[in-house]
Amino acid sequence: MTTSPSDMMIATYELQVELDIDYLDRLTAAFLEPQSEELHTILHRALGAKTFELGKVPDGYELRVQAHQREPHLFLSEAIERTAIASSVCGRVHDNEERLRVLQVIRHICEACARVYSTVPAQFAVQDMDRLLRTRTLATEDIRASNTLIFIRSHIADAFVIEDDVTGHPRRTALYNKLITRLETAEQATRQQKEDNNTAFEARRYFKEEDYEMLAQLRRAVGQSMLGPAEQAKSQRNQEITRRREKVIESISHVWRDTFIYLLDLDESDGFEVSALKNDPNVTALAELSKVERGSITADLARLRFEFVDMTNATANPHRLDTLSPRSRGRSVDYVGFLMWSKLEAVAQAVLENPIGVNDADMALIIKAAQEWRPLCEFELLDSAETTLENMPAHQTLLALRSLADRPSHCIVAGDAGPNFDGDIWWNGAPARARELISRFA
Repeated sequence: MTTSPSDMMIATYELQVELDIDYLDRLTAAFLEPQSEELHTILHRALGAKTFELGKVPDGYELRVQAHQREPHLFLSEAIERTAIASSVCGRVHDNEERLRVLQVIRHICEACARVYSTVPAQFAVQDMDRLLRTRTLATEDIRASNTLIFIRSHIADAFVIEDDVTGHPRRTALYNKLITRLETAEQATRQQKEDNNTAFEARRYFKEEDYEMLAQLRRAVGQSMLGPAEQAKSQRNQEITRRREKVIESISHVWRDTFIYLLDLDESDGFEVSALKNDPNVTALAELSKVERGSITADLARLRFEFVDMTNATANPHRLDTLSPRSRGRSVDYVGFLMWSKLEAVAQAVLENPIGVNDADMALIIKAAQEWRPLCEFELLDSAETTLENMPAHQTLLALRSLADRPSHCIVAGDAGPNFDGDIWWNGAPARARELISRFA
């Protein structure tokens, strides 16, 4: 199958292309001339009916079924690429209502055509894979194109790159080299984006962890044996994460080190819910440990709380605990979540169900952390402080209790609860209890 004129025109689109009237008209004309007979008929009937809905296109669903039976790979690859590019163009065209409406019809109809509900075998022809490659590359540059792939990717096998030597095929070599350059640019831009969202929406890029694999396949196909800047940056990042991760894990008490690693590696893309951790056997088992063992866990939590804050002056901390978690393949390379402290709340709840046993320094640190981290605000903590004061000279604990007795106003809590909220049980009772302990042991 030779490359069609419409494919050659569509292949020219990228975010850097200037969308003048002439280019828009030629691109729109190319959209309306797919090689798939069914897609061609559906698009022209949709424009004739002036509808965005496949169900309102005469015989629309029947034509889609026919295409899936006759030439599914051609039909899907053309529909997917047109959906992605039309979505991207619609986001950039604002001052031409007539052309925008045509593009929106193409976008919505092609999106409906691209929907599949069972796995499509990896039997794409060369031109089909070229379309999917161009679409995946555009998805690293434009969120609209990236969203296009979300509903389809799980059903299409990733046979998008022919890894045979393509150096004898000038057109494919040129295409692969162009895509390599675009992917390199997208990876660098994504990695350098500010986590505080200061990067303008139009300038944001969406290179994902899984895109490194596509980049490596493209390199092998054109005979590049050396790692490029993207792969080198990934290697350096992973080495740094491994070094920091090992250091943090070594600092965790052996009593719950395996549980800490388990929580660190729990990925939200796996479908787990943080609220379910309170019933997770790995967490509930901690409540059965001795007072001293649970005390060492609580001390670890307090120390980590001061060493690894999520936010500093409304800016995401680039070295927060979540940066030590494995990166999800489907996430952008600049994405780091904010889940680890939510996971650790379940640990705090388990270990503080009953009083703990710790030394003076650890108790002082825990009381201080309780003034900033709500999960430690349990009255059993003050019972434990009383035990510490009874068992040893505890000057640091007394100093921490004095700070608590003054009802500090910087406690991080959910909703309206806190030092200035009359209905807060902890802050209504804890300062008074702290003053009582000070009067007894000072």
